[in-house]
Amino acid sequence: MKRFNSGFTLIELMIVVAIIGILAAIAIPQYNNYVARAQVSEGLAVLAPMKSEIAEYDSVEGVLPPADYFSTGAAPSPYSSNLVDYVHWSGMSAVNGAIGIEFSSSAHELIKDKGFYLCVTKSSGQSLTWLCTDTCPSGITWGGTPVDTELLPSGCK
Repeated sequence: MKRFNSGFTLIELMIVVAIIGILAAIAIPQYNNYVARAQVSEGLAVLAPMKSEIAEYDSVEGVLPPADYFSTGAAPSPYSSNLVDYVHWSGMSAVNGAIGIEFSSSAHELIKDKGFYLCVTKSSGQSLTWLCTDTCPSGITWGGTPVDTELLPSGCK
């Protein structure tokens, strides 16, 4: 009587499990970074109306808005979401300002309770330049824990 083997041997199954483990070890951290970066981008999207208002104010008045121009602060504000806890406009001078954004505790663990500035500088050519950072060129520095720069969108650095 001939015996036919069907199925996988133990060593073949162990190799498959090892390959799946290696792939998971690589994929999970990348996925976490992807989710955090997507949430940072969502936070920037929340700031888009404020950026537009600043640009409009600058085009009409010729200077950046003063520090008390926006009704900002802790949520709820018109510039918040379930991921963004706090938004603040710091109009430091007619040519320098910064929008501070702090993420809520419901955000991804890599950005939870962290923040950054979206700095604006009015150049001599009268155009506005935006930069995402924890320290603005004008000297204002994020007081809390800053978001890792690797999580900021490439167009924002």
